[in-house]
Amino acid sequence: MDLTGQTLNQYQIREQIGHGGMAQVYKAYQPNLERYVAVKVLYAPQADDPDLKERFAREAKAIAQLSHPNILPIYDVGSAGEITYFVMKYVPGGQTLKSLLGQPLELATVGHYIEQIANALDHAHEHKILHRDIKPANILLEHNWLLLADFGLARTGLESQLTTQGAVVGTPQYMAPEQAEGETVDYRADIYSLGVVLYEMIMGHVPYDAESPLAILYKHIHDPVPRPRRYRRDLSAGLEAVILRALAKEPANRFARAGALAEALRAQLESSPLAGVEGIRQGIPPRIFLWFQSNALPDQQLAAYLQNLLRQSGHVVSADPVTHTDEAWLAEIDPKIESADFLIVLLSPSSLENQMGLDVLKQGLVHHKQQKRPHILPVQIGRLAMPPAGEAYLTSLPRIIWQNETDNDQVGQAILAATTARGSASTTSLPLGIISEDGGTFTDDEAIHTPLPQFDPGLVESLEAPGGVIKLRDKFYIERYADAQLRREVTKAGTTTTIRASRQTGKSSLLVRGINFARENKARVFHLDLQQFDAERLATPNIFLHSLAELMVRKLRLEVAEVENFWRGSLGPQDKLTYLIEDYILPETNSPIVLALDEVDRLLQTTNFYSDFFALLRAWHNSRALNEDWNRFNIILVISTEPYLLINEINQSPFNVGLRVYLEDFNQAQVRDLNQRHGAPVAEADFPELMDLLNGQPYLTRQALYTMVIQQLTWANLRQIAVEDNGPFGDHLRRQHWLLGQEPMLKEAFRQVIHNKNCEDDTARFRLLQAGLIKGSGDVYACRCDLYRQYFKDKL
Repeated sequence: MDLTGQTLNQYQIREQIGHGGMAQVYKAYQPNLERYVAVKVLYAPQADDPDLKERFAREAKAIAQLSHPNILPIYDVGSAGEITYFVMKYVPGGQTLKSLLGQPLELATVGHYIEQIANALDHAHEHKILHRDIKPANILLEHNWLLLADFGLARTGLESQLTTQGAVVGTPQYMAPEQAEGETVDYRADIYSLGVVLYEMIMGHVPYDAESPLAILYKHIHDPVPRPRRYRRDLSAGLEAVILRALAKEPANRFARAGALAEALRAQLESSPLAGVEGIRQGIPPRIFLWFQSNALPDQQLAAYLQNLLRQSGHVVSADPVTHTDEAWLAEIDPKIESADFLIVLLSPSSLENQMGLDVLKQGLVHHKQQKRPHILPVQIGRLAMPPAGEAYLTSLPRIIWQNETDNDQVGQAILAATTARGSASTTSLPLGIISEDGGTFTDDEAIHTPLPQFDPGLVESLEAPGGVIKLRDKFYIERYADAQLRREVTKAGTTTTIRASRQTGKSSLLVRGINFARENKARVFHLDLQQFDAERLATPNIFLHSLAELMVRKLRLEVAEVENFWRGSLGPQDKLTYLIEDYILPETNSPIVLALDEVDRLLQTTNFYSDFFALLRAWHNSRALNEDWNRFNIILVISTEPYLLINEINQSPFNVGLRVYLEDFNQAQVRDLNQRHGAPVAEADFPELMDLLNGQPYLTRQALYTMVIQQLTWANLRQIAVEDNGPFGDHLRRQHWLLGQEPMLKEAFRQVIHNKNCEDDTARFRLLQAGLIKGSGDVYACRCDLYRQYFKDKL
């Protein structure tokens, strides 16, 4: 049966784009909404089969319960004569994840994709829906964004088992062992299938294949998982451990949820860069010496667990359970410490009774000072009353804490991550190093002594590279006056706020804190980053506003079908969205609503409908005077002023109503505070130079302090490389240079400011001010910071 050219109710069938075991999928046109959709039709010969019809209906019901950006949404369900169908989002091109496989993907891409699928699965599992057929062919790819589809085998936790006991449903290559045996399954079967997808993305092939489906199922049930590092020695042991846990035969040994798998994978990708392990790259496993106290039960049990884990991961492990305390014991194990790449010391009350554990630590530090190894990983067992000498040694080392057996896996993964990211048989200096009390490295003529109390040993571990949104509880976030302004506005009735600043000044980080404050005050928030909107969604005002309406309703947990009801008729899309908010969203929501739109300047790069959208926002702002309900609808917009470098018309102001919140650069007190939070890498005597060079520009200041701590640079070192293209600010400076290169008029204006401290062209000067490249007023202008002056003086 081919329905091409026919019409099912309002859906005009254009072409067949897919088919499966029980249904065909067509591309269709929906005239009233001016859009293409995907229509899934049950095969005519099977329409009378009650089981297949139930499965088909169950898929529609399952998808209809879910509202998630990584799940293909359902729009409509219907029938035409004997034909049963449902309507879904149409994804142009119909590309699936399967089309990318057959060879290993880049690990960064793997992490990005797994996180999306995991988020979709967690959402489905929270709604008690099991997919039961996770595979690349059921994952659609839309502009690097994944959409989980095909819930034909889905089962809800609220209904009885719909398959006959012993029946097997699913795809053999991706099927969990318990599913392959026909047993009743739970959400952990989906996690196993996701593990197979992860394996395939990294390895380029599935873990099990055979000539027949039954042979594949047998392997899933009985055969051990082929270890990834046998075929890819460049993979880290920690990454392999994540894959093997996802593919554990026993459901209880897998990750508790899909998101936990994604989080563990991300941690390994961040801490164990693929090309960062010299020893593994050369096929040489790191040598590990494990020291522990033999007469203490927790020590013995943890040591046995770690030995087994490390040896399974390909590490060379030797251990020394202390059985005697005579004077010769340290001399006997010293050669093992000296030859090891890593020294793991289990510190417990027993091992500290006569300072033996501390003696091992000190001996390891002595060897590291001389030959840059071993790298030392102390594991603290339980709560310890550490003597002062112990605190002195541990201050310069990472500290891993074990409380009970439930911490085994966490401790093991931490050690795997450390030994994989930094371990090798090479004697070159590795990133972990030994850190002295001032944050620098020990030199050969320095003695090991008690560190100063102000040095924070966890500082390096807690630092994240600047750039992107700063996490809510990040201790390096500096509050400014704008924070207080935004908190005040989001809790008032009927406010419109625009956050304006140039690039990399903390706009999105401020927005996140405003959103969090609004939620704490019982507001419901719809937060959207317009950078996520592709060109197709920004093609016309109807498509853009319909997408905005649909996402808003989904994120506010309201009925998505209501969007289609309001979108019928001859009204324009602006009126449709307005009435949707006024007649449905506001009446259905008693709480205040905050519409938070980030990267709104993205609209300036589209066709000219952006002016209509801003006019719509103004109309909503003005509606508050006539309709009290609109006073429960607050608006926050984040607008980058950097596009002024690319906008010739300076009067093209994106928005001019409500309160404008401007993000200023850090003042001296704030830079001083940030410096202290980083452990004061900039000395007081150098502080004036720091302010002159960067002038408190938020991103540049954080980047400077981060670089000094991570790379253990002095201020003199940093200042020397500051303006180099491959220096710590290189990416930022090159981007500004590229933007200026698009506009010769701006280059000339900036050159005048650098050399003459003025600019004759009023329009160009305004655009440079808005873009954050210059500062000043009246007839005197200068570069925003001296870094810009030094970098651009010879480049323009």
